[in-house]
Amino acid sequence: MPVHTDWKKVVVIALMIGGILSLHYLILPYIGYRPAVYRMLFYLPLVLGSLWFGLKGAIFVCASVSILYLPYTMTQWQGFSLEDFYELLEGVLYIINAFIIGYLVEKERKEHGTLLQAESLAAVGKAVSEI
Repeated sequence: MPVHTDWKKVVVIALMIGGILSLHYLILPYIGYRPAVYRMLFYLPLVLGSLWFGLKGAIFVCASVSILYLPYTMTQWQGFSLEDFYELLEGVLYIINAFIIGYLVEKERKEHGTLLQAESLAAVGKAVSEI
């Protein structure tokens, strides 16, 4: 994969994270259901990072979102209410999803590489047997 393409992908992910974070930081706190919807939007860069960069991309996006979202979480903390517990649980599930998606993408890439290698060896074997 060319390096300039990787940088474009990193920029796209960074812009997505920045846009979603700006929704959190620029709205009034707890206006209806919007913060919950905005939190769900963080799965988009997670999935893209996983698909484009595998487990490393998933971990990087997850860590970036967690660190950048922490100040917002601290300003909205209500003394560990039930809502805070749900948000904390949602964060833990986000991290678990990052590892699962990254692992599955890496596993799929490895299986695809093994399949390609087996097909090329079969083609070489067929060509040698015909000679």
